[in-house]
Amino acid sequence: MAMRIECVFRHGLAEPAITRDDDGEPVLSLTHGQDCVRIALSEHSLRALGLAILTSVGAGEP
Repeated sequence: MAMRIECVFRHGLAEPAITRDDDGEPVLSLTHGQDCVRIALSEHSLRALGLAILTSVGAGEP
């Protein structure tokens, strides 16, 4: 199932959190003011996300 949801959190701080659901699976949350996006992930997806973040931090800076 393909799904596309666009949220613009560029203004102000989007607060990230990774929690675990009742089954112990990771859930990524991004909170911006009163808006919150929650994404249930597999362990492999969480690790891939972490790697993508680590490799992209500072990549756009001169």
